[in-house]
Order: sequence, then C-alpha cells, then structure tokens
Amino acid sequence: MAGGRYRPLSLTTYAIERGLFAARPGISHFINVVCYSATVLVLFLLLQRLFPGSADAVWYRNLPFLAAAFFAVHPVHSEVVATIKGRDDILSLLLGLSALLVWLRYVETKALAAASLSGVLLFLGLMSKESTVNFLAAGPIVLWYFTRRAPREILVATWPFVVAALGYVALRFIVSGTGTVTIAPELMNEPFLHAQGGQRMATILLTWLVYLKLLVFPHPLTHDYYPYHIPLVDFSNPLVIASLVVTALLVYLMVRGVARRSRCSAGSSPRR
Repeated sequence: MAGGRYRPLSLTTYAIERGLFAARPGISHFINVVCYSATVLVLFLLLQRLFPGSADAVWYRNLPFLAAAFFAVHPVHSEVVATIKGRDDILSLLLGLSALLVWLRYVETKALAAASLSGVLLFLGLMSKESTVNFLAAGPIVLWYFTRRAPREILVATWPFVVAALGYVALRFIVSGTGTVTIAPELMNEPFLHAQGGQRMATILLTWLVYLKLLVFPHPLTHDYYPYHIPLVDFSNPLVIASLVVTALLVYLMVRGVARRSRCSAGSSPRR
C-alpha cells in the first residue's frame, strides 16, 4: 500500500470471517460491535486504575463510569463501528488500551509475564494499524502525571513497548521494504494536490479546529472526509486564526502542567 502501510491483523480477521461465514456482512458488523464494546470495557478498567479514589462515589457520579459511558455513546465514534473497514481502528485502540492496562500492572509488580503480555498486545495493535504507536508515548505520560516516579525510571519501564515497536518496524521493513511507493497524482491520493503557498498548513489547522468542534458538537458528521469536504483555505481565513489561538492555548496549558505533574493546569499536584 502507499507509504508501505502494513496492517495484517485486521485483514486476517476478515479472511477468517470469510472462510467461516462466507460473504455475510452482518457477521462483520456484529464483530465490530463486540470489539467496540470490549474497548469501552477496557477503557473503564484503565480509568478505574488511574482514578481509584472515584470508586467511592455513587455509580452515576463515578468518573471512570461516566467517561467510559460518554466515550461509548459519542456520535463521532459511530462511523468507525458502522463501517466494516473500521475494524483496524477499533482493534488498534482496543489492543493499545489493553497493552497500557497490563503495562501499568508490570510497572507496579515488575512481573515479567505482565511485561511480555503488554509488549505482545502493543505489537498486535501495531499489526492492526500504525497509529497504535501513540501508546509508546502514552505510557510514560500516564506515569508522569499519575505517579511520583523519576524520569529515568519511567523511560526504563517502557522497554516492553520499545521492543514491540522495534519488532513491528523490522517486520514491516522485511515485508514492505522502504515504503517508497509511487502515488498517482490525483486528489484521492493527495488531497493537497492543488494547494498553493501556505494553503496546505492553513487547511490542516482548520481541520484541527473542525475535529475539536466535533468532540463538543458532533454535527454534521460524514462517512468520509473526501478532498474538499474541508475546503482549501489560507491564513487569512478567520477560522484558521481561531485554530492557531486554540492550539497555542492548549500548548500553553500542557507546558504549564508538565513541571507540576498536574492533571489540570489550574489544579494541585497529584497526591503522593
């Protein structure tokens, strides 16, 4: 595939379904729903581990429950579940969250079995979709904000994820080579084909703002963002300027909270 993308796990699940049930898309839709439900459950378990104090609250005011329930019903997730092809995204998140949950168990217990399992889960997530690599950064970030561990200790603890990521990269290189595939010059392959000057970066900034808006107000939604669904714009567009301001504010809040390990920049440091 273009760019040397290598996602064999999701394709393997389709092949198994085809072999067992022939061309019955209802089965694939059902499996997507099951995998998404499992993702919500793993997210709930992970949040319970990160916010143990909230377990004392009434169930409908329990932070892990409310966050997982909000994630489950958010309309922006509907298309990835409704589209059979969305299996790669679902498996990527399911396996990535599972890897993070098991890895936190390893960090606490130093059990080699937990370390090995977390690495295997991350590797399988990468075999579903490359975006699972984000969990390589998510693990250290979670430890930084939710524990008092030293930076060196945090980095050393990530070795299962590093080994899994390197294993995936090596396998991908063996199968796909360098990934330098010639892409035909057409809009479906290159959405910025006709962009001029700063239009590419300006349109990317506009897209960030659109995505943030959909998290808060998920309307209108679409089954795919084909070229020009979000039009090409330049830096004179007011929405691009608004996106720059919002992005700068988010970066400021992030930097402000990093040194204090504060999960909320205006809040106090995490408890010892």
